Amino acid sequence: MEQKSVYVIEMALGLALMGRNKLAAAVDSLVEKGAMSKQQAQEFLQAAQSEGAECKKSIGDQFMNSAKKVLGELGFASADDLDKVHQEIIGLKAMIKPPHSTEA
Repeated sequence: MEQKSVYVIEMALGLALMGRNKLAAAVDSLVEKGAMSKQQAQEFLQAAQSEGAECKKSIGDQFMNSAKKVLGELGFASADDLDKVHQEIIGLKAMIKPPHSTEA
């Protein structure tokens, strides 16, 4: 199953790269034909890249939320949970008074 997942990921990345290259070639062709200025082409490609970055962030956020949900269902502590426990320990340590030394 793991090998199949890697294969699917590689295919998806390959398709994305092929699409980017085809888009750049199509835009270059439009510039050569005079249907689009170099400035318009640059703005278009920047807009496409910006949308891709937003999509990447959204997918990353969805993945993180799904991972947190699954790990929570399995009973794993989150970084926030561990930080809360750490802060509680610091508070408890501050409340403990060190023993008085009995020097004679």
